[in-house]
Amino acid sequence: MIQIKKAVLKNLTRLLAIENECFSESRISEISFCYLLTKANADVLIILKNNIVCGDGIILYRKNSASARLYSLAISKKYQGQGLSKKLLCALETSAQKKKYRQLILEVRKDNISAIKLYETLQYKSFGEIPNYYEDGMTAVRMKKIFVAC
Repeated sequence: MIQIKKAVLKNLTRLLAIENECFSESRISEISFCYLLTKANADVLIILKNNIVCGDGIILYRKNSASARLYSLAISKKYQGQGLSKKLLCALETSAQKKKYRQLILEVRKDNISAIKLYETLQYKSFGEIPNYYEDGMTAVRMKKIFVAC
């Protein structure tokens, strides 16, 4: 059974484990996760499969802006390829739309082809690149999805 919930401080250990497993650099620290979970203008969602936290996603919100920002999306390697990224991303989009944001923007590593393909299947469009964005010098592709009003 798949569930998506708001993350809470008791999920911190698992969030850090997923972060360390999925990223070799630019990891979210314990202090940053605590801030995101308790004080930030953000949504931190977790995805569970059979009551096991197997991924998380973070959206940042800025007041007086039409854009929300996908800050992070991570699925534990054991659970990748099961469609969980797509489910979690759709839930994050819904959260942004409920808060009346009109678009979601993100940066993704240019060499992360599987993530770029996922975003493209969900109607994200590339709108530029940022050279040397990541610690290892990799370029970031900037993408956005404009939400269609019903």
